[in-house]
Amino acid sequence: MAKFEAVVYFRTSDMEVIRKIQRHFGMEEKITVNYECPVRLDDDELVKVLREVEERGFIDIRRIPLFEFS
Repeated sequence: MAKFEAVVYFRTSDMEVIRKIQRHFGMEEKITVNYECPVRLDDDELVKVLREVEERGFIDIRRIPLFEFS
């Protein structure tokens, strides 16, 4: 089980930016119509970087139960 699990809400609709963020953090390259994507991280440094991306306004980290894409 990952140390950090959350749902990321993308505050941008620029798919190029979204894909770069997803690739960097190892997220699935899928997104809901609400611009959400689950994220699971084991590395504390990646969690720190993810929080920095949130501070820059690209994403919101939502600590809600994870969902799975079908």
